[in-house]
Amino acid sequence: MLKPVIQVFKQVGRLKLTAHLFLPAASSAEPPRPAVAFFHGGGWVDGSPLWGYPWCQHFFERDLVAVSFAYRLVDQQTVTPLEAVQDARSALRWLRAHAVELGINPRQVIACGFSAGGYLAASTALLEDCDDPADDLQLSARPDALVLISTPVEICDDPWFSELLDRRLPCQVLSPARHIRPGLPPGLLVHAGRDDMVAYASVAAFVERMRQAGNRCDLISYPAEDHFLGGPESPTRRAILGQIDEFFVSLGYLTL
Repeated sequence: MLKPVIQVFKQVGRLKLTAHLFLPAASSAEPPRPAVAFFHGGGWVDGSPLWGYPWCQHFFERDLVAVSFAYRLVDQQTVTPLEAVQDARSALRWLRAHAVELGINPRQVIACGFSAGGYLAASTALLEDCDDPADDLQLSARPDALVLISTPVEICDDPWFSELLDRRLPCQVLSPARHIRPGLPPGLLVHAGRDDMVAYASVAAFVERMRQAGNRCDLISYPAEDHFLGGPESPTRRAILGQIDEFFVSLGYLTL
């Protein structure tokens, strides 16, 4: 697998959050590329940008800029899911601030994630009032498209999330499903019928409400799969990557 370039995109106290960049070779004659900002899973308490490498490798091979981002993990003392959301929004601002040097089209930034990382990707689009006060708010944290894989979108039904939030603010503030409105970016959701961590019905309801609000929201179902949707080399994972490619083609971000 390609070794990414690692840069610090944000520092909070002594903690340095890193961006792991998969950068296709670029020339001055080529137009800026779409960028995929990937957020790993791990239940908000575990995980690493390394978990996003197989996904980012695939996007890199499609000649897209792909970046696997770190974010603050919940310690139930000073960090809650709110801080993770802030970091995800900071990540998209960082991409746009460095668009020229990275060869990125700042109007083609895709937020993508798996499980808890999918929640963070969704939050960059739906939770507009969850910014880090240190951010340059003149830079947009809104993605131009969403790819959400095994994603909890209605977190008020999740006792684990409520425990992590520790009653510091109402769960409705941080629930993407409670912030659906017209004019949101086009989205693709991939979900398993046998997901015992995130109920399929909650995702289907989210998709239906997004559509009712006039947003493009595609849903691809895998009835026989579980939350993890196969490993990196599984037929299921290869099929999912192909369907994501087709979604990007439909947006004009990719030519196959």
